[in-house]
Amino acid sequence: MGENAGRLLVVDDDRAFRALAVEYLLKLGYAVDTATDGLEAVRMATENDYDLIVMDVSMPRFNGIEAIGAVRRGKPEQKILVVTAFLAGEVAEQIAAAGASRAIQKPIELSELEDTIATLIG
Repeated sequence: MGENAGRLLVVDDDRAFRALAVEYLLKLGYAVDTATDGLEAVRMATENDYDLIVMDVSMPRFNGIEAIGAVRRGKPEQKILVVTAFLAGEVAEQIAAAGASRAIQKPIELSELEDTIATLIG
């Protein structure tokens, strides 16, 4: 990946995960914005164009499931990758029903994140 690989929004209330993801994605050549909860994510997704939104599910104020639904209503084609610690059963069903493009489980290998993003935004 080189410069201008794409513009991403990383949404997670976990500061350590956000920092790690941003550092890695910047090295891959992506432009990266961040949000700390679903409300901020929806606002930023409305105001900006992102090639991909990388979003956690469990966040305060407005969780990832709610945020995916809100983003989808305004931008039905927006690609959204869910990265969550709990990817099973009812949560997996909610993520799919909300309209996530793909979901991967934490802890993640950075190479898996890179490959998944490349697949989604080609």
